[in-house]
Amino acid sequence: TPISVVIPLAERIAQIAKHPLYVIDIASIKKQIVERFEKLSTSKVEFIASHPMTGKEKSGFKHSLASLFVDASWVIVPHGNNTQHGLDLAKSLIQFTGAKSKQMDAEQHDRQTALISHLPALISKILLKFAEETDPASLEIAGPGFKSVTRLAHANPLMHAEIFESNRRNIEQLLQSFIKEVVKL
Repeated sequence: TPISVVIPLAERIAQIAKHPLYVIDIASIKKQIVERFEKLSTSKVEFIASHPMTGKEKSGFKHSLASLFVDASWVIVPHGNNTQHGLDLAKSLIQFTGAKSKQMDAEQHDRQTALISHLPALISKILLKFAEETDPASLEIAGPGFKSVTRLAHANPLMHAEIFESNRRNIEQLLQSFIKEVVKL
């Protein structure tokens, strides 16, 4: 589910839930989602925010991989209305996939994912665009190093646009620090 759809979908689920229900999201930003999930969670529906730290640049069933989650970190971001039972169910699901659950708050999650996921995706896109505009013929001889570094540039552009907008503050702060490091080199 795209980031922009998570909250409206959760609101709809909260309206129609009749029996105890646990809903786990896997969006790549958490602050706004967790704040809303806390308000929407009731005795009928409990929303659990999570984010598996794995993925591929290609989406769709034909690109699925049974081992995608094996040994990956999967972050759970609890809120004040989560129950231990709900969190334990999420941890069981995560363990079933072969991933390893980690728990943290929303701000820590968004800051850390900006550093190790969102910023690398942005840099990947910038590097590929720079190469395409500077010397397009160079791409014909690009080796595995360049292809590895620019792999994320080929991921869903709408998904990344939503991620960049949703976590803009953290990404901008880290990008400024990164540029300072590049200048030092």
